[in-house]
Amino acid sequence: MANTLVQFRADETERVEATRILDQLGLDMPSYLRMCVSRLVRDKGIPFLHENRENSRK
Repeated sequence: MANTLVQFRADETERVEATRILDQLGLDMPSYLRMCVSRLVRDKGIPFLHENRENSRK
């Protein structure tokens, strides 16, 4: 399987916080993103609950 480069933009504050959390988990950002993409493909959908916060508050 060939690897391909994927780039994206993220809010700097969120990136820093995400990196801090991943460090605590012993992961780096590229490893985490590979895990997310693998789960997306395997599950054929977003691998976590995706809800409209406005609707969930009612």
